[in-house]
Amino acid sequence: MSHILIITGQTATGKTKLALQKAKELDGELISCDSRQAYSGLDIVTGKDITPGSRFHPVSQIGEYRLGFYELQGVPLWLYDVANPHQEYSSYDFQSCATSVILDILKRGKIPIIVGGSFFYLRHLLYEIPSQHIGADWKLRETLNTQTVSELQEKLQTLNPDLYQELNNSDRNNPQRLIRKIELTMHGLSLENYTRMNPECTLQKKLNLPDLSINIKTCSHATPEEARSAITDRVEKRIRAGAVQEVQDLLAKGYTAEDPGLKTIGCKEITAFLRGEWDEKTMVQKWIQAEVSYAKRQLTFMNKYFPSIG
Repeated sequence: MSHILIITGQTATGKTKLALQKAKELDGELISCDSRQAYSGLDIVTGKDITPGSRFHPVSQIGEYRLGFYELQGVPLWLYDVANPHQEYSSYDFQSCATSVILDILKRGKIPIIVGGSFFYLRHLLYEIPSQHIGADWKLRETLNTQTVSELQEKLQTLNPDLYQELNNSDRNNPQRLIRKIELTMHGLSLENYTRMNPECTLQKKLNLPDLSINIKTCSHATPEEARSAITDRVEKRIRAGAVQEVQDLLAKGYTAEDPGLKTIGCKEITAFLRGEWDEKTMVQKWIQAEVSYAKRQLTFMNKYFPSIG
């Protein structure tokens, strides 16, 4: 029988530390399930668990995405730096990349340990998501492409307020993703169906491993106060480590605030600071609050949908 371990949960709960411990105990390799750490150049802002100058070991390519690993205390850690900041990296792309890496790890007799808090990505990996089967409505997209982000946000909130509340900060400010959500809603997809899993298309079936055993460990903060304290400490450490310079360097290379990678929490706030819209104190406070709100959404998602996975 083959085994997969999944360690997921709220931000700033020590998931990677626990996953690394388990990898050493079980002879496993880590696979990042973090939609933001998949982007190259965003090491400090996203809190990648690698030291400056760490070597990336390229292994293969899926379409435009790079598959490779870093070594964390001698343990391979996959699916960092899969995409450049200007590239879209969806849950579908993550599923494709992750299944390839999982099969490679299993073939070598090791245990894949998936770690990260991007719940929708994880759910798409474990089960097929019905929304992927609704095709593009090009006539509708042509109309929606003339609207601003604010207008798209307002339209989605009107059409499907529950779905809008499920979106993270990146999704809410990405016109392409807002258009897709509006498109899905207008074709009759409800929030329940959008987040529903298809039991007929499990990861076991995708990998053709009917005896695959999947164990899931979830991590959460004991109280909202604990979450805010841990997040505040983490944001302040990232500021001291050079997060502002990291974003400034990316902008100097020609990336913009409109690129998918720079819609990451932290990048948006730092970019506003660099533009002179906020002072440093406001920037830090806004970043902390965005992370706290994200942690709340993670907990809601985990409590509402995740028990059905286990």
